[in-house]
Order: sequence, then structure tokens, then C-alpha cells
Amino acid sequence: MYTKFCSSRGNTSPLLKPNEPIDLVKSGELQTSVSISDKRGLYLPDLDTKYYLPEIKLLEEGIEAHKRKDFMTAWECFNTHADLGDTTAKYWKGYYLWEGYVDEKDRAKASELFKEAADDGLPEAQLKYAFSLVEKSRVDRGMVIEYLTKAAENNNTAAQFHLGDLYVNGNLNVPKDKQKGIKYLKLAALSKHPKALETLQKMNINLYNHDSIN
Repeated sequence: MYTKFCSSRGNTSPLLKPNEPIDLVKSGELQTSVSISDKRGLYLPDLDTKYYLPEIKLLEEGIEAHKRKDFMTAWECFNTHADLGDTTAKYWKGYYLWEGYVDEKDRAKASELFKEAADDGLPEAQLKYAFSLVEKSRVDRGMVIEYLTKAAENNNTAAQFHLGDLYVNGNLNVPKDKQKGIKYLKLAALSKHPKALETLQKMNINLYNHDSIN
């Protein structure tokens, strides 16, 4: 290219030959000609041109919009941040799809989003994903217990209560394990979960008694 298109050689800066287009791509491919002396030359944007990006609300603003029941604003915020990969936003987007706050309910997609957020370690999503599995026609009890346990071990009091209740009563045909169930009920009760406190009271279980339960 230097030999073909430059009019000077040596140590001085080379000069492009005037009025001669440069074929950057040969025949058989896309033809592109560049000339600095005619209208086919390189396009330089106006330096005064301003480019605007759409404003993206903070995720916290979306949560505040949800609290004041401005569901459309909240949905747009959650949807945007979920598409950007934010874990909490995935949970909220799934929640909106599950409940049908803006569009029709899409519980299959909601369950997928709950799982993504759950696998990222979000306790609320672990709980919701476990619940979403119960809604399926064929319940995978092992997966329900797995994600309930993850949420419970991450100090989600609702998960602790439901996991304890599951083991105590043998819900979903899970083999009863009263001792394990009471352990999780106590964990929930220590965080003042009302149903856990009520359940332990009905069972005459002392919250601070560490004796084994048979």
C-alpha cells in the first residue's frame, strides 16, 4: 500500500497521491473506496453533536415505586436491571411475573428467574423458587427441600418456618423428622416469626430448651 499510494519515500512523512481512491477490499468481497479529495471521503461526525442515553433508574427507586404501588415504573426498572444481570432485579422481575402485577402471569418464566437469583445466593429467591416447584404438576421434593434449606441456612425466617413445618408434619410426603423440624422452627421463632412461635406453643416446646425431642 505504501508503494502504490504514497508519492514520497524516505524519512519525510509520506503524502497520499491526490484524487486516487484506495480499494481496501479486492474483488469478490465488499468494495470500499476511500478518498480524501471528494465526497466519498471519510465521514467525521460534527463535534457539536450530542448523544443522549436513556435514563436508567436505580434499583432502589424501583423498589420504592413498588411500595407506593406505582407498578409500571417499578416493572420498567426491574426489567432493565434484570436484563443487565442484577440478581435482586431478577428476583423482582420474577415476582412481578408470578403475581401478574403488570402483564399476564407467566409463572414458568418467573420460576426460571427465581432459580437464577437463587443460584446467585439470594435467600428470598431460594424460598420463592422452592415454592414455585410445589406449583408444578410433578413436585420434585428433593429440590424443594434443597432450596428451602439453602434459604433457611441463609437466615430467611419464612424458609426456616416452612422447612420446620415440613419436617414436623411430613408435608409433601417427606419423611417426618421431628427433631430437625423443631430445630428450624426454633430458629424462625428466635427471629419472632409469629407462626413459628405459635406452632412451638401448641407443641408445648420451650424455645430455649435444648434437650433432644423424641
